[in-house]
This record gives sequence, C-alpha cells and structure tokens, in this order.
Amino acid sequence: MAVQKDHWYNRALLILLSSLTVSVQQTDGVTTVKLEEGMVLVCVCPWEGNLTMVSWTKLIRFNKVPIAVYHPEYEVFISQSYQTRIQFLKTTPMDGSITITNVTQEDTGVYHCSVQTFPRGSWARDISVEEDDADQEETDIHIREPERSPGERSEFKHDQLN
Repeated sequence: MAVQKDHWYNRALLILLSSLTVSVQQTDGVTTVKLEEGMVLVCVCPWEGNLTMVSWTKLIRFNKVPIAVYHPEYEVFISQSYQTRIQFLKTTPMDGSITITNVTQEDTGVYHCSVQTFPRGSWARDISVEEDDADQEETDIHIREPERSPGERSEFKHDQLN
C-alpha cells in the first residue's frame, strides 16, 4: 500500500510542478540594435494569448529605471525624459515594440522589455543599443596620437594646443 501512496504523491507533485512552469518568465536572449534616429526596439511575444501589460526599463548604474508602460485598459505611461520620443508600435496583439526618436548618445545602453500575458505569464527580452562602429572609429581618429616611425622622436610643443 505504501508503494501506491508514493506513486500518487510523485504524480501529483509532477503535475503541480508542470503547471508552475507556465508562469515562469521566459526570455529571448540579448539583441543588439545600432543607435540611430527612429530606431525600433522589437519586443513581440512569440505566443498567442491576452496581452495584459508591456513594460520597458533601462539599466542605469545597475538600476532598472522605468521608461514606458503600456496597458490595454489604462493606455500608456512614458517617463518624463522620453515623453515626446517613445511610441508603442502595437502592430500585432502581442507587440510591445517601441520606436525612439530624437536619439542622443545617452540612449545607448541596455533596455529590458517585459510582456505580461494571460494565461501563459511573462516573456522578456533585453536589447543593447550601441553606437555604430563607424561613428566610434571616427571618434577614435580624433583621440589617437599620430603614428610614428620606429625611432622617430615626438616633438610636441605646448603652443600647438592653442
């Protein structure tokens, strides 16, 4: 009789655990986007369901700072610094993607999108916004010292700075 009781307990535990995994947050890895005017940060939940909320945060000095929230009933909240620059695209029922306009270098960094759905729970994506390599190389050109031939002495006068 003890064998049947253990078997029933294990089966019930397995069913309980499998139902709990439905609400565990699933992520889709980190995506990289180049910093550019009108850039789109794509956040489309891959499954069907009812979208209950989309939230966007940006990682600033190890803190996730809220920048935008979309709720089908309460509409949109956008933080002050992004107020006129963020728009939710909502091209499909499970689309939480945003576009950012009037971009500056301050817009580089890691963004986190979280889509809350019913009945499957939440899905998230991290997006790293980086400067275009060509822009970075142009900046590096202005910072680097000129290359010298081996044995060539550097003659740099203080007057040359003015």
